Amino acid sequence: MYKIVGKLDSAKVVSLWENSKDIFSDNMLDLTEVSEIDSSGVAFLVAWSKQLSGNKLAIQTKNHILDNWIRLFKIAELFNIENVDN
Repeated sequence: MYKIVGKLDSAKVVSLWENSKDIFSDNMLDLTEVSEIDSSGVAFLVAWSKQLSGNKLAIQTKNHILDNWIRLFKIAELFNIENVDN
């Protein structure tokens, strides 16, 4: 399972793209220590999910951090999301 910590924003996405081939080989993602996600981060997650050849990207989150983005962009079908709130 790949883990991202801090903000998943445009600056983080630029650095993640450098290793995207390795990152995209995993179908599980831990976002439990992500404090903020912007549209660049969401686009990165969508690109990752689309690289999984029909499989959904499994994401663990806290505080329902992705819920608004998923509703806004209607992308629920791309992910299996588990909210692990305290």
